[in-house]
Amino acid sequence: MTPVDLSTFYTRAKTCERLGFSLRTLDRMVVAGSAPAHAKRKRAAKKPELVFDPADVEAMAAAAEKPPVIMPKASLEERAIEVRNAREPGTAMTLLRELMQRPAPAPPRDTLWVTVAEASAESGLSETLLHRLIAKELLPAIKDRGWKVRRADLANIDSGLVSLLSCGTMICGSVS
Repeated sequence: MTPVDLSTFYTRAKTCERLGFSLRTLDRMVVAGSAPAHAKRKRAAKKPELVFDPADVEAMAAAAEKPPVIMPKASLEERAIEVRNAREPGTAMTLLRELMQRPAPAPPRDTLWVTVAEASAESGLSETLLHRLIAKELLPAIKDRGWKVRRADLANIDSGLVSLLSCGTMICGSVS
């Protein structure tokens, strides 16, 4: 067996530069067994250095290089025609007509129950106040993935009760 001259082998850095990989990717390839042929070169008073066979590195680099993609002129001309046609006013008007002929989305239907957030938006009352009313059982509600209030109950909240609650007298406990 003839000893191999490791002095001509590429270092990790040179191998990565030639192949366009990071050091970490090369280390992963070594562990996986997909790296170019490699050996450990001894160094004086240092750990052995991992080096790679230049012939294998160059073969791997040549396989990785892809020739540039050249588009035929006919397809470029066709593409230019498509772009010009897209800019014509008739195309936009056709698209607009198609959009206008589509049926309008159905309006949201009035549901019997609304969430506290929806109730707050509809009534103008804060969510905190509505939660307080629910906690004091002054506003009927159910717990279904969050509190929900009947629309009819929301419409029937006594304005006097709301003014009492909002001034803080009922919340503090002075009014029962």
